[in-house]
Amino acid sequence: RFLRQGGDANSTTTTTVILLWISQAVNLLLSIHASSLLPQVPHCTAIIPNWVVAPHKEAFRRTISCMQYLIVRVMCKHITQLCKLPDAVALYGTLLALAIPYYRLMPLIRNNNNSSVLRNGNTWIFVMPIFGGVSGDLYQFCAWGDASSVAQLLQIQLVGLLLAFGFTLAFRNYLPMPFVYA
Repeated sequence: RFLRQGGDANSTTTTTVILLWISQAVNLLLSIHASSLLPQVPHCTAIIPNWVVAPHKEAFRRTISCMQYLIVRVMCKHITQLCKLPDAVALYGTLLALAIPYYRLMPLIRNNNNSSVLRNGNTWIFVMPIFGGVSGDLYQFCAWGDASSVAQLLQIQLVGLLLAFGFTLAFRNYLPMPFVYA
């Protein structure tokens, strides 16, 4: 159901489809380009010394994977609806497309310093909930079909983009880091 201000439903739907595809193409380009920004990202920041140490480079990589996961989810959902694909084709095609971004989201048991990341509070505050949310989405998708709407996925994507932008401002000292974590 789209809001209309004149015109017919087909032109509104076509405009919405075009805007959706453009937004996802721009998001994909931004997520690909974001990898080149990794050298500018600080390695880590101690939020609570000796317990919560935010590994920003790893979090930035994980954010890129989250955005790519959401882009694939939105596009696969839209393509399967647009082409009226059978449920089995939609399920297996989407799972295949989600495999790489999902794999990149998995929490690492050891970091580059060979110390357990499970001892870091940041892992329990951010990494595990993100991984749990994506795993829950993937589970519900496999178990019950695609219960999420495109609008819900786009809202989650918007929140992710706003958080990534907030951290970018914090890394460049435009915002205090505690403000972004609040």
